Amino acid sequence: MAEAIPDSALLIVLGLLLGSVLRFAQVDEKLFFLPSETFFLYLLPPIIFEAGYFMPNRELFDNIDSVMLFAFYGTIWNTLTIGLSLFWISKFGIFSVGFSSFQILLFASLISAVDPVAVIAVFEQININSFLFINVFGEALFNDGVSVVLYQMFRKFLLIGIDNLSFWHFIAGCASFLIISIGGLFIGLLFAIVASLATKFATRIRLLAPVFVFVVPYLAYLSAELFGLSSILAIVACGIGMKQYVKENLSIDASSSVKYFVKMLAQCSETVRMKGWGKGGRDGRRERGMEGEREKGMEEGRCVVQNIL
Repeated sequence: MAEAIPDSALLIVLGLLLGSVLRFAQVDEKLFFLPSETFFLYLLPPIIFEAGYFMPNRELFDNIDSVMLFAFYGTIWNTLTIGLSLFWISKFGIFSVGFSSFQILLFASLISAVDPVAVIAVFEQININSFLFINVFGEALFNDGVSVVLYQMFRKFLLIGIDNLSFWHFIAGCASFLIISIGGLFIGLLFAIVASLATKFATRIRLLAPVFVFVVPYLAYLSAELFGLSSILAIVACGIGMKQYVKENLSIDASSSVKYFVKMLAQCSETVRMKGWGKGGRDGRRERGMEGEREKGMEEGRCVVQNIL
């Protein structure tokens, strides 16, 4: 069955079955609820770091122009086209709940980034050519950071209010988009340099060298969050930089241990994420009023941003 159906689809189906059983047994949903803070702090970093650390660097830099074109401009284009289309459809009264333009753009930014897990798994099995693989894989990796930055920007616009927005708010939003993205990449590369130097000169504590591979990327992730920069792009850049230099500073046994441990952490996080996605489809469907429906929509939006990453 694993050859015919991708692992991600099987995990989602398993989550749906688990959610149905728990709901039928009337188990308190709070006991199995996955807070967004838990996902972003503990589950997301291993997934993103594993993708960056095992990224084929040569193919990435050879095709960096097309990868960034799809990741940045493609995600922005998806967000605007989806948002404007939904806003146009809302004029016909199709939605049961009224949404403002920035609420629609907020939702569009959540679903604009696509995570082709199953497609990449098929590519690896059939040994697709490197150009197609790196464009799909690289775009899927970097568009997550772009979508989160867009989400934060539209969320700030929503808090300010459409009546209070001025031309300078849009200029500041575009500037913050560039600062957050470039700043996240800079933080990641800075910590990659730190990890490279630490593993190179830590000759007397070789046993601790692999620890830097796990601690430093997480510190880069938290530091980017602390300064309001893109933590996803930070840990991606850190992983790409560390692969180039840190791997050469480790022994063969340590490098092999790091490889399998990083993949194990990422796979465990992916499993929890996919099962949580499927289980979430069976939870929390109660009759609510107009305000409750709006809160439900925003809560589902937060669930979407967990799962597109």
